[in-house]
Amino acid sequence: MITHTHVTDMKNLFIIALACYGLGARAQQQPSGNYLYLYSDSLVQAERIRLRADALNSFYFRADSRRVPASQVKFFSSDEGFFANTRRLNLANVSSFSERILEGRLNLYQQQPYLGDVGSGYYGRRRPVPEMVDTRMYYNKGFEDLKRVSYANLSGDLADNPQSLAILERYRQKRRTSTIMYGAAGAAILGGLAAFLVTGANTNLSAGRRPQFGASLLLLGIGSGLAVGGYTTGASAGRHLEDAVDHYNRH
Repeated sequence: MITHTHVTDMKNLFIIALACYGLGARAQQQPSGNYLYLYSDSLVQAERIRLRADALNSFYFRADSRRVPASQVKFFSSDEGFFANTRRLNLANVSSFSERILEGRLNLYQQQPYLGDVGSGYYGRRRPVPEMVDTRMYYNKGFEDLKRVSYANLSGDLADNPQSLAILERYRQKRRTSTIMYGAAGAAILGGLAAFLVTGANTNLSAGRRPQFGASLLLLGIGSGLAVGGYTTGASAGRHLEDAVDHYNRH
């Protein structure tokens, strides 16, 4: 039997659940204006964000009058855009900031570090935005840590969208096909070169016989064709990668 006490308890639990959901949603909301988002999850808002280098060539930010080491900054937003620190993903463990080029449920970041004029304190030289998503880029959700774009990483983060996973699977299939074609191309070219050498060595030129390189040329032609096919197949796979990310952000 459901009593008034049970109903009250259920209402209280429902209110608590809504409050927790609201806190989580606010935590993922994008702050406005210029700010530094630190690895400690604290926010430093400022009118002006500048990048400087000290006498030891160590980089730091000036958030108005406050000085913050670049190694502590996970993300920053300025008049130039939104940038993420790739320090934890490079071998040298050096702070380097990549620009966000796609914002959504899944954010995408340029693969190349965003270079700026440190002397003047501004990020002023933009690199061209790439035409296609590729595995040299980075991505994340909200303010989570950056990850490299790869099938293994994306298959986990797109798991809540079966259609995006299906598109991503096409990417993997094309990459596998491309790898197989490259392998077959290498084998055919090596076989053609070997046949070329063997035919030349076994031909008695002094008897006036001309070497027959037909088989060698055929293998070399097949190898070249497979190599071109492997390249085009691999290049087209990137479109499925881009489609998977785009579909995830739209649904």
